[in-house]
Amino acid sequence: MQLRIVLVSTMVALSAHAALACGYHSSLDSSTFNVAHPGSLAVATAIYRAQDRGTLDARITTSRSASLFGAGYREAVQYLKQLERSVARGATAWNDTGRQRFAVLLVRSRLWTDFTAQPGRTKANIHVDGPVEGEPIVLTDESVLRALFSGLLTLDAAIDQDLVQILDDHDRKTHALLQTALATTGSLGPSSSSAFGSLYQ
Repeated sequence: MQLRIVLVSTMVALSAHAALACGYHSSLDSSTFNVAHPGSLAVATAIYRAQDRGTLDARITTSRSASLFGAGYREAVQYLKQLERSVARGATAWNDTGRQRFAVLLVRSRLWTDFTAQPGRTKANIHVDGPVEGEPIVLTDESVLRALFSGLLTLDAAIDQDLVQILDDHDRKTHALLQTALATTGSLGPSSSSAFGSLYQ
């Protein structure tokens, strides 16, 4: 475990000069770790620790070759679209008519998504350049989203284990919205299970 942390830290140091493009859309394999945000390393390290403990299934934390329209990218989009639907339900259940905006970074693939949540008008813009200045940022990973959707983790448990970090959420509205969204998600339905089923084969 210590060796893995050292290796990750070394990769960060060696690749700090590299372009921080999404791992699915660059010449770098998504297993080559680049820091797209200062908090990325802590979350990535927590992911490896959770994998070692068995909290996250190793079969859904393996690296995938960088390809904008490849299987890895399509799987990531499926997770983010699932989150978009959950946030849309959460925004309605939360009964707050105001607009809530936040960004999600999948730390290992460096894929940014911007979410705008409002009852009836929730939208996820996938593969953006980065967050809008001043908006809350959620740092996590595809494997963590899968565990949250399948009920293997709660949001607070993921936060306690550093598998999710919510930054610049000064009024804690993003935390509250995500809690509500994930509470209304429940287990994955048949359509979602089939979409992700290949990860377990």
